[in-house]
Amino acid sequence: MSDRPERSLFELQEDAKRRVMEMRSRSRFAADQMNRALGNPPAEPAPPPPPEKAAPAGAPENREELEKMFLLALCLLLSHEEADQSVIMGLMYLLT
Repeated sequence: MSDRPERSLFELQEDAKRRVMEMRSRSRFAADQMNRALGNPPAEPAPPPPPEKAAPAGAPENREELEKMFLLALCLLLSHEEADQSVIMGLMYLLT
């Protein structure tokens, strides 16, 4: 597999990066040649789309709503697990 079995991890990573860059340049060169043969201009790499930070539908708008939803879910879970009623009442007090 390798010419030296004692190659370090760093050397292996650098070799892998070099091979990836080489394969990318080969594929771009082949794509440009194919486009020229077909009469198409060379493709320019498109900029990545901006990340969207839209909240999912039904998500709480602010931190207070999120905390209340969390406490309600915790109360529901604890009540189904038949936890101590004073713990559940304490959590409900935090909701007010």
